[in-house]
Amino acid sequence: MVKPLWVIIGVVVSILTLVSVLSSAEMSGSVQSLQFSIATIAYSGEANEIRMAVNEFMKIRNNPYSEDSKIKAQELDEKLNDLELVKNNCKDKISTIELAVQQNPYRKLQENCPVLEKVSFSKAVYLWSSFR
Repeated sequence: MVKPLWVIIGVVVSILTLVSVLSSAEMSGSVQSLQFSIATIAYSGEANEIRMAVNEFMKIRNNPYSEDSKIKAQELDEKLNDLELVKNNCKDKISTIELAVQQNPYRKLQENCPVLEKVSFSKAVYLWSSFR
């Protein structure tokens, strides 16, 4: 079904009005929030793997210097770095052992994966736990 010309003009006028009302900072923030939401939905199939990785990470973090933790960390790194979410949003590969010894591992992860910079730790926990 073809939309009447007046509907298309109305949509364009609405978008232009929105752009003129919002400051560039607000618009940028809104666009980034929308992009993150779309990415979250697009990669929701990987959410279960991420949730399992977080559980494994907590075990590794409890004793990062044991041989067992080092082996599990290497296996976890392979799984995580193979995810499209990581490939498309992180500058470098994720190193679980490196994160495990950090005082603030989420901050370190945000530095590597800039898409997470605007997502607080509590918000990230909420987002990934909601995919059950």
